[in-house]
Amino acid sequence: MKIYVATILILSLSFVLCSAPDHLSPQSTLNHRNFDQLSFIHKGTPEDPIRVVFILPKDPEYKDKPTRLPIGLMSMASCLKDKMFLLVLCRSLGMDIQIEQLPEIEVSIIDLQAEGPDFDLKTRLRQTNPDLIGLSAVSPLYRHAEEIAELASTAAPEAIRVIGGVHISALNQNPSEFNLALKESPFHVAILKEGEEALSELILRIFRKEKTDNINGVVLNRDEDLIRNISDFPKSRRKRKVLLHEYPMPAESLDLINLSNYARGFSNFEGIPYDGTVGTLLTLRGCLGNCAYCASRVIFSKLEMHSPEQILREIQLYAEKGVTAFNIADDDFCVKLDRLEKLRDLLQKIKIPIQYTAMARADWINEEMVQTLKGTGCVGIAMGVETGDFTLLKKGMHKKLKLEKVASATRLLQQYGIQVKHFYMVGYPDQGWDSIKMTADNIIRNPPDLINVSITVPYPGTRLYQEGGIHPVLGMDLLTSKHEPAGRKKVSEAPTFQAGTYTNVMSTEEITLARNLLLTLFDAVKNKRNNEVDRLMFLLNELASGRWKKVTSIFSIIVLEMAA
Repeated sequence: MKIYVATILILSLSFVLCSAPDHLSPQSTLNHRNFDQLSFIHKGTPEDPIRVVFILPKDPEYKDKPTRLPIGLMSMASCLKDKMFLLVLCRSLGMDIQIEQLPEIEVSIIDLQAEGPDFDLKTRLRQTNPDLIGLSAVSPLYRHAEEIAELASTAAPEAIRVIGGVHISALNQNPSEFNLALKESPFHVAILKEGEEALSELILRIFRKEKTDNINGVVLNRDEDLIRNISDFPKSRRKRKVLLHEYPMPAESLDLINLSNYARGFSNFEGIPYDGTVGTLLTLRGCLGNCAYCASRVIFSKLEMHSPEQILREIQLYAEKGVTAFNIADDDFCVKLDRLEKLRDLLQKIKIPIQYTAMARADWINEEMVQTLKGTGCVGIAMGVETGDFTLLKKGMHKKLKLEKVASATRLLQQYGIQVKHFYMVGYPDQGWDSIKMTADNIIRNPPDLINVSITVPYPGTRLYQEGGIHPVLGMDLLTSKHEPAGRKKVSEAPTFQAGTYTNVMSTEEITLARNLLLTLFDAVKNKRNNEVDRLMFLLNELASGRWKKVTSIFSIIVLEMAA
């Protein structure tokens, strides 16, 4: 579902930094309270490189290898290593500096999800002796990021610890929540929204011994109120100084990761015959939509796209490593037809056969678009449908999408041999059993090849979060707790999953049952078990009619056993 994707993908484009030594004025351990200035605690000679370590937290419930490369961290690393990018940034900031005067920045990436069970982070940090450690976290992994920062405070006590990513960026929409989260954290600095330029400027100003307390996109952790009022808080509204087409590509940091540590094949589209490593591409930032549940607008204020030439260059960098299959992490890859047509022509000229999966809104899918997708190597498209209830879709979710467009787009893609995946949500405010039944009807009428049903979570900065209506079960932190099954759950495993939320119209048990029924229904539709489809729809009709007033977790399992 798009809320999950956008959060994951938006990724890691804001990051955390942790540790920086002052090249000319050594000092003792830096406290994370009462400071207006940051300085590198110099560990060598002034000519030694600044050592930066980026860390991506591990989801402890997810046991498989990660399916996506840490593209956000790779983008950060590429910018820090590229002196031409740093020089353009310096000039745009009015810094009088020559390229030979820029610091050498040595970057490493630690994706804890990709590391084995014997990996010792504390030992690695001691060996690396970093000057700057950066962490990035989505909401469910934010607490784990804090734990890593606590560990870093003992393994690399002189390092400046910085947090970035979608969670801390979204919290700045609410000054009191943001202030509390940062003040009680082990981080020295927060980087908001897209982090490449903000982090680079922070490091450059520390290196040059300039003030660091007024950098847009950077918040220092101090005793005073960090944010008083969003309307007069410029730090959250940093404007890009370097044009996006001048950014180095994330794939220029492929040497910082071990491709063998990542999942093989199209794990997001099971069934596509490919067993090699799949790269990750981000060809645009932002989305034209403004759905109530989506966090994309939290990070990206407008839609910006890489040129076809840039995309081709990154594909070539991957191809040099033997990677010619990709997962495209854009919110909407199909937003501009002529860009894809140009990419198709470029690919045909260099004769690099690729295949990829991507996400797209059904609105853009017509026959001309599908032909172009096929010509560029597309093998799978995921679309956010969210619900079969048009009223909920329009008024509750504020998603401008016609369900008939979903139907026509699904048929067109399938006719051209492109797999289709639909994302749906349950546990949305005002979504009762009658609404769930409409979603079931839509699945039967317009069956995709794959389906994902997620529990709705209101992430900070979204309209859904501000409006409320979703509540956590007792003892659960709604923002930083896991609301999805660990790993890639099969339909047969669905009954073991329990939701952790309830709404104004559905209990936790009902939300759990709704998700399991939709997954089981789709499996029956896909495998043409028509008698089972009829039984499941009978159950949904009974629930929608209100004749069954109480649903328990035991009842959920019994219902699914009846259907089987």
